[in-house]
Amino acid sequence: MKIALLITLIAGLSFGNALQNLREIGVNNISQIVEIGQIVYPDSRIWDMAFQAENSVLVAIVDYISGSPPVRYYDVSFVNTESLEIMVKTEEVLQATAIAFSDDGSLMAIGDWQGEIAIFATEDYRLIVSFPPVGLVVTNLAFSPDHSLIGATFGNPVLSGEGEYAFQLWALTSGELVFSSPFGDGVYGGGVTFDGTNEGVFFSITDPTITVENSVIQAWNAATGQANITLYEARAFSDELIFDPRTSALFYMGEESVHVTYPFTSESNSDIQLGNQQEGEYITSMALHPNEPLLAIGFQKETPRLDGGTLATNAGIIRLYNTQTSEELITLEVPEGAITNLAFNSEGTLLASGGMDGTVRLWGVPAGE
Repeated sequence: MKIALLITLIAGLSFGNALQNLREIGVNNISQIVEIGQIVYPDSRIWDMAFQAENSVLVAIVDYISGSPPVRYYDVSFVNTESLEIMVKTEEVLQATAIAFSDDGSLMAIGDWQGEIAIFATEDYRLIVSFPPVGLVVTNLAFSPDHSLIGATFGNPVLSGEGEYAFQLWALTSGELVFSSPFGDGVYGGGVTFDGTNEGVFFSITDPTITVENSVIQAWNAATGQANITLYEARAFSDELIFDPRTSALFYMGEESVHVTYPFTSESNSDIQLGNQQEGEYITSMALHPNEPLLAIGFQKETPRLDGGTLATNAGIIRLYNTQTSEELITLEVPEGAITNLAFNSEGTLLASGGMDGTVRLWGVPAGE
């Protein structure tokens, strides 16, 4: 992994004060949410993205295909969401595939195509520690609440090759491997999220020795040092998990909806479903508001071609739900780009959506609305 630490400003677009004077997105004003800005990366798609807490920085991993013959690479783009200035901190050789920030924004983790993970201090982007490649794509990353641990899942059902692990948990201070789940034939990792304490972490894996068609979600416990099967997952590959420490709810993507379960309470057997997809739609991403009971769910939508040929899948949809009542609150149409990623900023004033069309769209409720 190679990172260029000098900032190069390559574009600057101004939307005046539109991105600075925003109200917090909430259940009571969600009907006023609008698209307030775009960052476009030609000939690409948005692979992953995350907001850094307590400031206006959005980091996006951009999947490019360029040249002849075509060459694919993954760039990491740093965006100031107040001015829409795009600042590039990486070189093309980085091949990043996953990114995460600690809750306080002080640490940034980047994982790459070969399974290497690097941890940086965001104050000066100094490399603190790196963990060796395992030979598989880093799928997802997550910090523990006290940022003493980093969890990572590896592999891809199409691209994975020889490797050692589907999931790893590392101690940042000592650099020691705390726990790992082995990689095998047809076994690969998906989502990862901590349980709101520093005692446990959830991760999803697909393992045909456990269940032929579905993934499982496992929970690692610090007290026992072991991982146990928590529940069967209704989708062949769930690459996103979210734990809400306010309600102790775990959100995971199913085949046709987002499921909500409560693994630590008497409600653990309940099966609440949000975002039931309609014909021609596929769930691709989700994001939880940091303060409000709001869940954003992204979709890819098949649309008929004008010539009557094979369905195109370029359109996208974002639906927002009240997690307390399961009510669908609003639908946002993105005709030009199927949704690949969603993220709220830590203040809850911005929702970012990444698309197959290489565009990051910023959504918010302008002040005065």
